[in-house]
Amino acid sequence: MKALNDFFLKKTILVGVYVHSEQTFYRVISVLKKKEDLEILSRYEFDNLQSLNEYLSSVKNLPVKIYIDGDITITRKGEYSPGYEQELLFNSNIEEYYSIEYIVESEVFLSFGRKKAIQTIVESIAVKDNLLGFYFGPLMVLPLAKALSINRQIYSSFYKLNFSEGKLLAIEKGVNDDFVYKIDEEKLSIYEIPLLGTYLYKPQITISLNYNSEEQQENFVYDKLYKKSIVIGAIFLLVVLLTGHLLLDFYSGVLRSAEVSYSQVNKNLEIENTLKKEKQDKIKIMEGSGVKINNFLTKYFLDLGNRKTKGLTINEINCFPLLNRIDDEDHKIKNDFSKIILKGNSSNEEALNSYMKAIEKLNWVNKLYLTSSFKENKQHNFIIELSL
Repeated sequence: MKALNDFFLKKTILVGVYVHSEQTFYRVISVLKKKEDLEILSRYEFDNLQSLNEYLSSVKNLPVKIYIDGDITITRKGEYSPGYEQELLFNSNIEEYYSIEYIVESEVFLSFGRKKAIQTIVESIAVKDNLLGFYFGPLMVLPLAKALSINRQIYSSFYKLNFSEGKLLAIEKGVNDDFVYKIDEEKLSIYEIPLLGTYLYKPQITISLNYNSEEQQENFVYDKLYKKSIVIGAIFLLVVLLTGHLLLDFYSGVLRSAEVSYSQVNKNLEIENTLKKEKQDKIKIMEGSGVKINNFLTKYFLDLGNRKTKGLTINEINCFPLLNRIDDEDHKIKNDFSKIILKGNSSNEEALNSYMKAIEKLNWVNKLYLTSSFKENKQHNFIIELSL
């Protein structure tokens, strides 16, 4: 009953991971959404991963959001112009990084971190199918900027954000552990402010500083928990139907047993064994090719192409991209058979957001990431990574 109560009351667990000077510590906030009110139910602090995972195992039926900050993330400011991501990433390979950006007029603030480092942290946390998303960097405080009612500066874990008349001017390193914020009757530390911001943040290309609680603080729809309940109900129904069908076949078989000859049964068994062997041979051939049995390239192309929205163009669909460069003829080619990369452009942000929502609903898509987005010649160029 407790799991059902948590589900209907829209309770969410927010997990903060903070990496500083080779030390990692954790903060956890349990929040409850009641119409327009957001209530903090409990807070926890952990200094090791084992203690955190033991706590999460006790609330394994609840949705979780993860926030990461510290030495593995970098935030920089630059001019919002074509190629700004490449410049702010020190001319590194963009596809190796996750990034979150905030655009202010002709300037852009970009938080980024290596995919491998962030994925390692996320995969170490025992959340499995309950993960709603992971976020990083000081830009997560922006949804709370207006609620904090601070015009000059906001401390966010390891950073200090400087404002002037509500406009973000700069982000610099700065820690003030003693600083405490107060929103209504709640007191929040500098580590809890960005963590709570992840609850209000919606994935998008840019973040609007003029936060409107009525428009953006919508109820979370727990898709994964809802799907899980549907699957459990479907399995239960199938078990009941299958059990009834097997019992019916059993008693019908008893009544017909006198009429069925041994030779006919033996012939049917031979046909069945032949078909099973053919099926196993085909499975081995497909497994040897590296292609997932239930996923076919034709279906990928059709699903991704048919969901294209007006104002959006797909320029490239890279199925199973190379994991390594081919430097010589003897170098073995390795592909990532769990990934598809889409590249294209859109005339407006709405078209891109609509397309991402459409492909995210495909049942063969495990996870979706917007790994790159920049505007060039009035077109939004983007790179989307799909995990199968």
